[in-house]
Amino acid sequence: MHWPPIIINLKQHVMGKKVADYCATVASLTVQYEIPVALCAPVADIDKAHDALEKVPHQILLFSQKIDNVSEGDSATGSVSADSIANVADGTLLNHYEARIYGKGSPSEKLNELLATIHHAHEKRLRVIVCVDSAETAVRIAPFLPAACAVSVE
Repeated sequence: MHWPPIIINLKQHVMGKKVADYCATVASLTVQYEIPVALCAPVADIDKAHDALEKVPHQILLFSQKIDNVSEGDSATGSVSADSIANVADGTLLNHYEARIYGKGSPSEKLNELLATIHHAHEKRLRVIVCVDSAETAVRIAPFLPAACAVSVE
């Protein structure tokens, strides 16, 4: 499958059982129109999305809405590790507006945190879409090989 021209982020608008239904609908459309889609599901429902997609033909790359800079075994209650989604997702969305790690004016340690998170994702063979707040930020992130940078100018 080539890189999807369409990225859908469910945010918190589609949750619970609705995730499975939504995935089934999008799956049928990707097959009907032969257009792949990247679909970002809520972390709490990514298993529902995965299970729904296992049952139908589709051209969907399933993404988690986030992971954190933590590893298996860390004492990090409430965090999401790359390890925890690697078996159900093709990738992860990082640094979106609601959970910004690094952007214009952020200290360099925040850039290092984002880069370490990208590294954790790559170690688990997860594709990464990094949301950025400017072209300048995209240029700083691009050398670390995210699959895409989504620029949302603020």
